[in-house]
Amino acid sequence: MKIDINYKFKTLEGKDLPDQASILSVDKLLAIETWEEFKEFQGTLEKGKPFTLRKACVNVLLMTEIDGSGRPKELKGEQKVERYELAKDIHKSGPLIDLQSEQISLLKKLIARAYGPLTVGQAWKVLDPHEEAEKKAEKKENEKKDN
Repeated sequence: MKIDINYKFKTLEGKDLPDQASILSVDKLLAIETWEEFKEFQGTLEKGKPFTLRKACVNVLLMTEIDGSGRPKELKGEQKVERYELAKDIHKSGPLIDLQSEQISLLKKLIARAYGPLTVGQAWKVLDPHEEAEKKAEKKENEKKDN
């Protein structure tokens, strides 16, 4: 399925969600000494590059998952290589990428584990638009049955 990998995540107000990693660093945070410096830093967070589906997908594919006890989740070498190869493909792809259903399922699962509802809700709609349409159709059908 063709996916718009350049999708820009939005705030609830409809503004582009900034990519915090593009401007956030520990050094910058540690250098803040006054409230004015914090407010200035906060302003730079809002001006960062937009956070895209491409960035979210690459992030989750390359991160080490942590289990419930705080230890790295055990993955076979083959699984790690598959994730690495998919991350490379997504990183270098054009605005649309053709993904297999298994790849989409993996990305949905990993994004759900790594991000909050604002990102997950949007990512899932872009990654699997047919699921959203099926849910709406099912809801309409159930409403008809109730009436």
